[in-house]
Amino acid sequence: MQHAALRAFALHAVEHASHRIALGAFGAWFAIGCPVCNKIALLALGTMMAQPFVMELIPVLSRERLFGTYFGFYSVASAIGVTVGNTLTGAAFDTGQDGDLAGLPWLLMILLGLASTIGVATLDYRGQLNPAVAAR
Repeated sequence: MQHAALRAFALHAVEHASHRIALGAFGAWFAIGCPVCNKIALLALGTMMAQPFVMELIPVLSRERLFGTYFGFYSVASAIGVTVGNTLTGAAFDTGQDGDLAGLPWLLMILLGLASTIGVATLDYRGQLNPAVAAR
């Protein structure tokens, strides 16, 4: 009886070890072999974190009217922002490489993040993020 249980445990351990090896190989390929893949995953994670906030904020700022117009404007502004942002980030990376300013693109992205944070904090300070106050 003990041999059967030990044998079943050993088979179970080998099965899980093979899954871990496969997962580890995939993780190594994902992190090293496909650098674009991990950037896409980070972008998707950031979008998943920011999108609910934006989708909740648009009706508050539109004061419960013209939802379609505000959502449409957001979509167009997002598309323009992605295009301009990617272009400027690429130019900053090129300038950083050519001019020995490797930290330039990161500094610009940090400043943009801080400016966005200040903008949201200002809206909150003015009470414009509170649906009851914004509806007036």
